[in-house]
Amino acid sequence: CLVKLDESTKGECIFLLTKKTEQQKILEPFFYQEFVQESAGHDYRVLMIESEFIGAIERKNPQNFRANSVYGNQAQVFSPPPKLLEISKTVMKCVP
Repeated sequence: CLVKLDESTKGECIFLLTKKTEQQKILEPFFYQEFVQESAGHDYRVLMIESEFIGAIERKNPQNFRANSVYGNQAQVFSPPPKLLEISKTVMKCVP
């Protein structure tokens, strides 16, 4: 699983745990997220203002499980498929 410090940015303070015993060593207030192997080093950023689509970026990093630029990713603008736009609009409805 991934372990993230609540206030982490730019891929900092994010750790990949591969064994349950590693979890016992962490003392900080972290939150846990399922690690999806197929997404390692790859993500999409969909930019929205309210429910209006502004743009999208695909980020890839074959050298690291994080897709952040500080770890040497490659980023490019892309046109998201309709399903990803639908998910993005649904998420935006949940933002206060």
